[in-house]
Amino acid sequence: MATSESETCSNFTMAVDGQCDPAFRAVREVFEANLADGRDTGAAVAVFVGGELVVDLWGGVADAKTGRPWVRDTPCVSFSCTKAVTATAALMIAEREDIDLTEPVARWWPEYARCGKEHTSTEDLLTHRAGLPAFTQPLTPADAADAEAMAARLAAQEPVWVPGTRHGYHALTFGWLVGELVRRHTGDTVGAFVRAHIGRELWIGAPAEGGCTRGPCRLPTRVPDALGGRKTRDRQRHATSPCRRLP
Repeated sequence: MATSESETCSNFTMAVDGQCDPAFRAVREVFEANLADGRDTGAAVAVFVGGELVVDLWGGVADAKTGRPWVRDTPCVSFSCTKAVTATAALMIAEREDIDLTEPVARWWPEYARCGKEHTSTEDLLTHRAGLPAFTQPLTPADAADAEAMAARLAAQEPVWVPGTRHGYHALTFGWLVGELVRRHTGDTVGAFVRAHIGRELWIGAPAEGGCTRGPCRLPTRVPDALGGRKTRDRQRHATSPCRRLP
């Protein structure tokens, strides 16, 4: 059933639109509550059951400065969803090129054999055991857009544990580490390889044509910690910083 309800957040009307099967009314209620209390300024949610779309809701604003509404096709960053796709691309190439995942990364990335990383295997990169879960130096957007510079930065970085001996989620480095296998063997970015060999509609990278209506990134001003207290904005910025060195 179509919905159109609104709550006021700041100076804008937080309208909710879309369809929701009555059996999933609780999903709609939580979604509306998140917009009403300011946890989200704009968002969308879709739920499929047995291939059937049972929840398809969107609401709020895509840009809190202008009040531009969040619509059904407003794209947003999905972060770690692309890790599985990046790994799939790397494994496709490994199969095609007969790459032994247990052999050192240095066989296809010679510059990586530095600072105690000589024996890091491709398998270590794929399983978050490489010892490079974060960057030790600050990054700029220009740095992040330069794949060659990012590869050089990671090759020169010392691991925080002996590769292969521990596991630690490589939240911010996985894409460049595993993506380098794609780049070295094909000359393409992960996005270009995926569009050519896996699927064009996965949106790894915004399309150059036609502009983009995505919503801007917004950090939460306060988030609960594990003990039920509250962290400040500065603490959150530190926790999500690419240059944070993890223990």
